Amino acid sequence: MSDILGSILGGGAPDTPSGTSSPSGGGLMDQISNIGKSFGLDKDGDGDVDLNDLGSMLKK
Repeated sequence: MSDILGSILGGGAPDTPSGTSSPSGGGLMDQISNIGKSFGLDKDGDGDVDLNDLGSMLKK
């Protein structure tokens, strides 16, 4: 179950043995963040679109 959540939300598989590399996963949240960055939605300039950026958009 945690592997499924990891692939949706991003990040590597949690049970990867130590000493091996694991890709970042590129989950759904990563893809949404990348789309948001390309539309200029990263308001605080931290490299991702998150709740802080959403809060900045709603205050204006």
